Amino acid sequence: MIPVTGGIDIRGDLATVGAYLGHMPNLTEWTTFFQAVDGEKDGRFQVQSVMGPIETWITGTESAGARRYVIHSLIRGQEEEAELDLQEHGGHVAVRFTVNLPPHVDEDVVVGQRNEMAEELVQLKRLLEAS
Repeated sequence: MIPVTGGIDIRGDLATVGAYLGHMPNLTEWTTFFQAVDGEKDGRFQVQSVMGPIETWITGTESAGARRYVIHSLIRGQEEEAELDLQEHGGHVAVRFTVNLPPHVDEDVVVGQRNEMAEELVQLKRLLEAS
């Protein structure tokens, strides 16, 4: 896998930012990959994505001042993952977002993912700091 990582600081607390990011349907509000949620069964969501219909779910862990979410997506029978790492720092939360691209993608796809991720993180910051 080829990891593509971006990060941003969001004004707020870990509980609020974590609750938003750990709720799968919210991915459609700030990412371009996830387009619509069609339904949920047993914690797994049927999702319309840029790659067509997929199944997605989020798992998470928490430690002192930090949370980690793994976004699991079943795409054409293959599970792929992305990670959100959150670290609270007095009045803001550092969010690190990693998307793991398949090993065979070319450099143009990696650059495009980096640019898209930067825009998505700015959108996430706008959404969370506006509330």
